[in-house]
Amino acid sequence: MKRIILYFGADASFHELLHSKGFSRRNSNVLRALAESPEIDITINVQFTTRHDWKTHHRAKRIESENFVGHDIAVTPRIPLSIPGARLLNRALMGRHIQKEVNRLTDGATSKIISWCYWPKGHDVWNTYWKAGPTIFDADHNIIDDPHRRPSQKAEQKMNHIMATVDHFISSSRYMNEWAEHRGKHPSVHLVLNGVDKERFTPLKAHQNPRSTTPTIGYVGQLSQWMDLDALKVLIQSNPSCVFRFAGENHQTSITETLQQFPNVEFLGRVNYSDVPQFLSTVDVGLSVYNTSERMDVNSMKIYEYLSAHLPVLALRTHSNFDSDFRGLLHVADDGQGLCEQLRTILQTPQSTAWHESVDSFLEEASWKARIYPLLNKILGTEQLANS
Repeated sequence: MKRIILYFGADASFHELLHSKGFSRRNSNVLRALAESPEIDITINVQFTTRHDWKTHHRAKRIESENFVGHDIAVTPRIPLSIPGARLLNRALMGRHIQKEVNRLTDGATSKIISWCYWPKGHDVWNTYWKAGPTIFDADHNIIDDPHRRPSQKAEQKMNHIMATVDHFISSSRYMNEWAEHRGKHPSVHLVLNGVDKERFTPLKAHQNPRSTTPTIGYVGQLSQWMDLDALKVLIQSNPSCVFRFAGENHQTSITETLQQFPNVEFLGRVNYSDVPQFLSTVDVGLSVYNTSERMDVNSMKIYEYLSAHLPVLALRTHSNFDSDFRGLLHVADDGQGLCEQLRTILQTPQSTAWHESVDSFLEEASWKARIYPLLNKILGTEQLANS
C-alpha cells in the first residue's frame, strides 16, 4: 500500500521553495521532512490558485532535489461561488481531481492518504476542497493568544471547529496543547518543537573568528509585539560600546522607529533565507528577546539558527521550560538588567570546547527529521525511523 501525504498550508510550491523562497518557516521545513521520509511514498503539496491559473498548474508536477521528490498540485473553485451549491460541487470536483492525480502518481495502486494541515489557512483549503482523513493539524504556536491575530473569541471559535474535524493535533506550544486536550473530540495531541537545518551553517563552524573589538549583537527575524521592547532598550542603552544589528522588518509594530534613537543600532531590513548564514557570520552574539509568557511559550527557530552558527545566545527566559528545551546552552535572563549581566559574561568568557560539543549534540536531536519522524511512527505505527 502506498502512503501519501497531502500537505495543505505551505507558503509556496516545492519549485519556489527550492529555487527562490527557501525553506525558511516551520511549515516548509515540515513539508520537506515529510518528502524526505522513507515511510512516505509520495508527498503532494496542495496549493490554492485562481481559476485563471488552474489549467496551467492542475496536473501534479514532479519536483526533484538532491534529497527528495515532491509533487505540486493546485486546487481552485472551478464553479463561481455565486452559483447556489457551488461549494459542494467544487469540493466534489477537486476531490475527484486530487484522487485522479494520486491514482496517476501511484499507477492505480491502493493508497493510504494522510492530510496534513498547517494553520487555519491550510485547514480552510483542506476543509473546502478535500475534507477526508486521517488528518493532522499543526497549530505551530499558541494561535488563541497570538497578539497579531484576530480577537481571542473568534480565534477560539475557529479552533473549536478545527478540533472537531481532525484526528491529530500538534504544536510547539505546551499551553496550546493543554488547550487542545480539553476540547470535546479529544484528537491525539503531540508536542512537536521547532527544529533546524544545521547543514546550512556548516561553513561557519569551520572558522570560529576571534571576537571583534566592537562586539556585535545580532537579531534575525520579524520585529513584533512578541518582543520585550523595554528589556531591549535597557540592553542597548546600557551597552553603548556594542553594536546591535537587526535583520528583519516591523510586523504590526513600530520597533524600528523606537530604536532609531540609539546610535549603536543598525537596521538591515529583511534578510533573504539564503543570506542568513552570511548575516550570522557578521555578529558575535545571537539575541532573542521574546516576552515572558506561559501562554506564548515559543521556542524560536532563530535560536536554533544561532546555535547552528555556534554563536553564544543571549535570551530572555520566555517560559518555565525554556532553559531545559535548550539544555542550558543559552545565556538566559529575566529582564533587561539581567541581559546586561549575561552579555558581560559572554564577552569576558569565550565559549568552551565542551560547549561547542554540547551544541553539536543538541542540534543532532533538533533536526526537522528528528522532530517529525517520531510523530510519523505514532501515526503510521511503524518502527523507529532513522534520523539520517
